[in-house]
Amino acid sequence: MVKGPNGGVNCVGLIYAMSVEIGMIEEGDVYMPSKIPMHWHEHNEMSLLGDWFRSPQVRDHIKRIDLEDGLMTGDLLALKIKKCEHHLCQMIDEDHLIHCHRKKGVMITSLEDVKQFLGTGIYRIYK
Repeated sequence: MVKGPNGGVNCVGLIYAMSVEIGMIEEGDVYMPSKIPMHWHEHNEMSLLGDWFRSPQVRDHIKRIDLEDGLMTGDLLALKIKKCEHHLCQMIDEDHLIHCHRKKGVMITSLEDVKQFLGTGIYRIYK
């Protein structure tokens, strides 16, 4: 999960670590991909996040929902960047989400600022 000489985390690692920290999942319960290629979304229509969500270890803890169901604190959003869903964030209240940015680190962003990137990858976590 930790990257580089000064540490850091990618979007999937952040959500995983937060889920472990609050006791939603046990460390090791969910498969963590070792690396998601940074520019994958520029050249591929198949989402590696989608593959991760469909893996047996992860799908036991989530359910795909529709935007019309309404978003709740804790919901995961897989944002579509260029050709596929490639960025993961989590709702922290009805209007904001937490995620990491390669240059800015972990940050909180308004849902309104990312709505244009919302695809069909909206998931609700279950223990």
